[in-house]
Amino acid sequence: MEKFLKISNPTAPGGFNFVNIGKLMDCRMVGPTGLLMKYVNKSGSTAIYFSGRTAGVTGTNTTFAPSPNTSNLLIDSSATFITDGVKKGDFVTLNGNPSEVISVDSETQIALADYIIPPNQTLYEVWSDYSAPATFMQNAIEKALQSKWTEPIYEVNDFPFTLIP
Repeated sequence: MEKFLKISNPTAPGGFNFVNIGKLMDCRMVGPTGLLMKYVNKSGSTAIYFSGRTAGVTGTNTTFAPSPNTSNLLIDSSATFITDGVKKGDFVTLNGNPSEVISVDSETQIALADYIIPPNQTLYEVWSDYSAPATFMQNAIEKALQSKWTEPIYEVNDFPFTLIP
């Protein structure tokens, strides 16, 4: 018997999304407000978009790479990264590209896992809970699989963010 998660979603046709657990191979964030679940054998994907999240720290980089994507150092001369609690493992988004913080070097500089610093000033966001929706979904799947699941559908009604079309 195939098993599905039924995610209440008032913005989807019928008011919900189905996630086929047996064919799910990847559950990951698509930016800070999107969750993508891909299925095996090119059988499609389910994307869920949501609102209600805000970055913990925002700013504009003030030192940039000589050419696109040649630096992993985010430098903002007016930042207070240490005071703001930015830490290793947080995520930074620049131009929609996420990268994990690998070190907080000073109040004004953090090193990222990826070379995504653009050659001009760009707004950035620092997220301490970047993966929270994916983690929620992975926990819901685990909970469903550990339950006494006698029907083909397991309902998830407590998605922690506001779903949007």
